Amino acid sequence: CAHGRPRRHFLRVAAAMSSGADRRKAYIAQCAVNILGTELPPHNGATWSASPADLAAQVMAAPAVARFLEEATAFVLQVACVKENERYDLRITNASDRDPRSEGAALFTKCSADPITDANVHRVVLVSHVQGSPLEGLHALLHNVYSPLLCDEGSEWSAKLPSESRSLISQVESALNAAKHGVGARGTPAADEDDFSQIRTPADECEHWRLLSQEQPYGGRVDPTVVARAQDLWQVLEPVSAAVADFENLSFPDALDALEELRDALDRLWSQHRYPERRMAHLMRVVGAAVDSFVKHKLDAVRVWKDPFLRVTRQLRDGSALAERWAGACHELTSRLWLGGDHPWFGGPFRDPALESLVQRLDEVLRLRVVHQQLDGVLDDAEARELGVDAVFDAFEGVPPLHHSEFARPRWAAARARYQERMDAIEDRVAAKLKPQLAGTGAKPQALLREFMHYRELIARPNIKRALTAEREMLLSQLEGHLSSLRDDFDARTGVLLESAAAAGAAGAQVGKNLSGVVHKAVLTRQLLARTAEMVQATDALMADLQGADRFRGKAEDLTAYLRDYGDHQFEEWKEDVDRMLHDDQEGLQLTGKLMVINQEDASLVVNFSDRLVQFLREVRQLSAVGFPIPKAIEDQAAVANMFYTQAVALRQVTNTYNRLNEEMIRSQKPMLLDEALRFEKIATNPTAGASNATIAWKDKEEVRRYTDDVHKACERLQDHIRKLRRTHHNFGDEVQRLMATSLLHQQDAWKAAVDELRRRA
Repeated sequence: CAHGRPRRHFLRVAAAMSSGADRRKAYIAQCAVNILGTELPPHNGATWSASPADLAAQVMAAPAVARFLEEATAFVLQVACVKENERYDLRITNASDRDPRSEGAALFTKCSADPITDANVHRVVLVSHVQGSPLEGLHALLHNVYSPLLCDEGSEWSAKLPSESRSLISQVESALNAAKHGVGARGTPAADEDDFSQIRTPADECEHWRLLSQEQPYGGRVDPTVVARAQDLWQVLEPVSAAVADFENLSFPDALDALEELRDALDRLWSQHRYPERRMAHLMRVVGAAVDSFVKHKLDAVRVWKDPFLRVTRQLRDGSALAERWAGACHELTSRLWLGGDHPWFGGPFRDPALESLVQRLDEVLRLRVVHQQLDGVLDDAEARELGVDAVFDAFEGVPPLHHSEFARPRWAAARARYQERMDAIEDRVAAKLKPQLAGTGAKPQALLREFMHYRELIARPNIKRALTAEREMLLSQLEGHLSSLRDDFDARTGVLLESAAAAGAAGAQVGKNLSGVVHKAVLTRQLLARTAEMVQATDALMADLQGADRFRGKAEDLTAYLRDYGDHQFEEWKEDVDRMLHDDQEGLQLTGKLMVINQEDASLVVNFSDRLVQFLREVRQLSAVGFPIPKAIEDQAAVANMFYTQAVALRQVTNTYNRLNEEMIRSQKPMLLDEALRFEKIATNPTAGASNATIAWKDKEEVRRYTDDVHKACERLQDHIRKLRRTHHNFGDEVQRLMATSLLHQQDAWKAAVDELRRRA
């Protein structure tokens, strides 16, 4: 024990058991005071009437204890904790009835008719605990202990009970569950939504509202207003009830999906049904507890310190992501989405310390595994064996890595200290080997930074960080100079340093492929911001303790502000330019008019989908990808244009083919192709929608798709006709050449036959 008084109490009980005192009474007293927690201060500010040792002595001297041990007909002993005048005392009786003032009791019952001796007291006496509602206690014992033992098909005890008895046990469990939720055979559901003492899991919350939504459960009448309210809430929770009931057996991806659905359900409960704040906070906590249990259950399947690195780290990262996802969802709901409206959240952003502690422990274990993995990249096999690298995790033997409560933390801290003792010599060797590798002579700042980040977890170890101070200072100095180079390079590429606006415009027009100068500059600022943020993150992780870290951070903040302001200014210019084009039909950003038209200057076929519109789509994608918020009007226009982009590309392929057909036609054959060409031109330039004969516009996606297919088929027919005529023309030319080589004097019959064949084919 960590405290003197509890230690003295246990010593006195032990002394009683080893002396001539009744060892049976000492056993009863020790069980009772342990169950009632007499060595702990009461949670509500009250005090115990005596010390733990004196309370134990009171139990041993009680007549009821003597009757229970000596009289065969005394089957029950109750040691209850009773509060009176802000003091807790013990009430010891042989009755099973409950004192209204009782706040918990240790119950002792006999499970055998054998006389109780000091040798069999632990077998003959059955010890249990009553806390809160007896309904809840009995249901918990049935549900968690006795039903699995007696009703599961795989249990050896199940075969000893007839199926009717197992069915009765299940019915009793269901009835107790309904009763503890406020529904009984002759009762009325409890309408107090702030009473959530029976809710221990998300499935309990779903089951609570399902039972209350029944109009006549177990034959009892239910208040109609409670039924209506419960039905509304159950309708929201029902879609997620199956997933939360089987949550522990889900995979990580399915668990993420279940939490997303549960988050949406909680949002509807709060926004549409004015869910009580205290009950919602409790539900968020029990979901967090379910996530905690889920992650521990999954990690129980792996040996955290011994299994392959990739398998363990995948599980650790998945567990951390799951816990952070739920913590983030609760924070978003309570800090942003639920602050306004007619049912605001008043309790401040929701935090779950237990879930935060789990994430911290997962991240710590992950760092330890990553450090061990990085050691393999620095030390060779002989050095690893010499330094005992494979044995460093033996320090955590017997310490569950994911037990993170305040009571388990001392054991974890002690194991971590033992681990550090084993790592000291290893870290000294690693630092000596990393020094020349990170000296960075001639290396560019970005390349050297990548090398440091490759061993990030190793270098973050205090011993190694201290040994590599000179190398870290050199990197920080290079990164500081690199910030200035980024600023100068950016100014040169964007034309900021050019004296005239015209020169600046020319410089801007030359940057970027298939992007306007303004958009390229805006995108460039975001790319440089990302590189700057990467350097700041590395500095905070590896160089925050150095003297020049604050100066570097200040320069990085200045560059970040400069780039952000410049990029935002360029983005505003682009928005104004696009907004003007959206209101000007001549600028080419509107999808209006016919799908294809004939150019009057050169009689070519043109798709009414401008190059500026294609560039506009590319710009929207680029700006959105780097984080610029696209206004809704521009986003809607881009969505419309993108919807028809595929058809526009297909139509452009058709027009390119059609516009080259004149080069493929043989001049003498053009009159033969006139009808086919006119039919194609009519389909292409006068698109109509089926039986209605209405002109097809860009707004109708299905009709545009059908029209594209029709134009494509018509173009293929025209091409096939041209190819057929050209092939025939070439064949006739070959025949004429052969006739020219035929002698009219000696081969007159053959010549006449060939001419007749040509006439027939023509």
